[in-house]
Amino acid sequence: MKRLLLALFALSLFYFGCSDLSTNTNPVKPQTSSKVAIKLPAKLSSSVEAVFSASNLIVGNKGGTVELHNSFASGMGLVTMDAELTVPVGAYNGAENITMQIGDDAGIDFSPSMIFNTPVILNLKFTGVDLSGVDPNAINFYYFAPDGSTQLVKSDSIYINVSTGTLQIFNAQLPHFSRYNWAK
Repeated sequence: MKRLLLALFALSLFYFGCSDLSTNTNPVKPQTSSKVAIKLPAKLSSSVEAVFSASNLIVGNKGGTVELHNSFASGMGLVTMDAELTVPVGAYNGAENITMQIGDDAGIDFSPSMIFNTPVILNLKFTGVDLSGVDPNAINFYYFAPDGSTQLVKSDSIYINVSTGTLQIFNAQLPHFSRYNWAK
């Protein structure tokens, strides 16, 4: 009888102890952003470059710059891209080959992956971007994390002109290299 009571007691502990498994105890998943990256107009078929890039070897305790100036023809006209990255003295230790790339959207990727002692400064301008139907007050420049979240980038100012398709940011402060993009 004792064994039966002991077995029933153990069974009831198991049943009641495990009955609350339907409660979600997983960590909270970070919310993804509802920001939509702004795309560049499609290149005409005569354009051969899929990605525009520039690189420069910069010693962190000396500082330096990387510049990218390019353009391509689209069905809407000429699209221009002007980017200048300034690495201040002491931003990182050692020497790194810094690369920035612009692909199919109004964003910019940097490599290698780095975190800086002092933010690096980006000045970026696109013209010829299709901004028709877009509220310029809803556009800003963001860091796009791999998990889909976004973070507004600090800068001195931004300039947006819908009629010329201009997106421009002045002195954007980048604390690390990653993916940055104009978004609405």
